[in-house]
Amino acid sequence: MWGAPRPTQPYLTNAHGAIFLLLVQAGVPFPLVRPGKCEVEVPVVQTRDARTRFPDLVVLKPEHLPLVERRLTVTRDMPPPRLVVEVVSPGKSNRQRDYDRKQAQYEQRGIEEFWLIDPSLQCITVLHLQGERYEEADQFQDDQVVTSPALAEFNLQLSWQVQLNLKL
Repeated sequence: MWGAPRPTQPYLTNAHGAIFLLLVQAGVPFPLVRPGKCEVEVPVVQTRDARTRFPDLVVLKPEHLPLVERRLTVTRDMPPPRLVVEVVSPGKSNRQRDYDRKQAQYEQRGIEEFWLIDPSLQCITVLHLQGERYEEADQFQDDQVVTSPALAEFNLQLSWQVQLNLKL
């Protein structure tokens, strides 16, 4: 293990882990923050859309905990998660899926906030649900501290380069 080569793109595997730790450090209860393994049922907006998504990170609501005890799936008959985070994948079709398809599905699912972490643009875009549509709350780059309308009660101190250490 010690002699293993370092990954060439650490942000693909470490960004959601770093955000997980920072959210918990900010006071978001540990059981509510689910990196990588939480399945979220979403509406099919276009014919080829997936019926479920596995966001890189999900922040649940307290009422989800007994509902996902046996299987970590937020079904369509449950309240939507509070926040989903996606690390934008490289490639034109992947970027379109992350920026357009997932955004439309999360929006229609009623998920309060959606973060896009884009390593190629070196930014975090925070989208907040206003009525039935997402509006860009802000876009954060360099050492700007990320603010989250959905997590306003927590002391969130998250920045693109300094806290995540994701310099490309």
